[in-house]
Amino acid sequence: MNELIKTWLSAQHIDVESNEYGDVSWAVDELFDLAHDDPDKLLCIIVEILKIDATPKILGAIGAGVLEDLLVYHGNDYIDRVVELSKSDINFKACLRFTYIDKDDVAVDVYEKFHELKKQVNDNKG
Repeated sequence: MNELIKTWLSAQHIDVESNEYGDVSWAVDELFDLAHDDPDKLLCIIVEILKIDATPKILGAIGAGVLEDLLVYHGNDYIDRVVELSKSDINFKACLRFTYIDKDDVAVDVYEKFHELKKQVNDNKG
């Protein structure tokens, strides 16, 4: 898991059009795959990433990327965990500023819980 995290973080600082990106893009793909296939592992990885780097670029990459996908694919099962993590981890909460869920993407109750959470996140700014 450490190699995955290290490589994913490196990928965030490399232009996707560069030749170097091809060497690290597997880590980006792996996290997106985890959003669909292993959301528990993804949440653990997100928390670990945020312990290492919680800069706006990383918060945005997680919030608008794999966290969004996790909620779309598994919102019914994970919205409560996302809410709890946002209460206990300020960096995780900050990621949510970059996460957007359309009402057509998830179940109604997930949409409502997420948007209540999003309102709290935006009101508190972090």
